Amino acid sequence: MGRVWDLPAVSRIEDFRATMAQRLVRVLQICAGHVPGVSALNLPSLLRSSETPAPEDL
Repeated sequence: MGRVWDLPAVSRIEDFRATMAQRLVRVLQICAGHVPGVSALNLPSLLRSSETPAPEDL
């Protein structure tokens, strides 16, 4: 009670949660074989973003 909410921060958290949920659904679709032409074997390279270096590059 009496708490002041930082609405932009709450919005960013909700955006992050929505993005993570979408990624999870996509990963599950790939692992279940519902994405034509994409194999779960390719998953690590698909999940790697352009900003994140590969473990072997560290």
